Amino acid sequence: MNRHKLKRQRRIVMAIESQEWSKVGSGQDRVTTIFRDGSSRDATRREDGGITVTDRSNTGVEKTGEGVTGVFGTLTSAKRLG
Repeated sequence: MNRHKLKRQRRIVMAIESQEWSKVGSGQDRVTTIFRDGSSRDATRREDGGITVTDRSNTGVEKTGEGVTGVFGTLTSAKRLG
């Protein structure tokens, strides 16, 4: 098995500790996913229909960017671009 494939498999099996849905701003949906390693991801659907994703590592490093959803278009499947 090559190294790239192993790295991709490791990301897929990252276990979810919890997910919480909320409304922010003027009613936009947000889902916060907390992973067992202590990292987290916030995915927020903006008023313009776009998605903002913020990833936080378990060491506190935060990266925010434009997001995209998976095949079903749900916030739970949103990923940060770049």
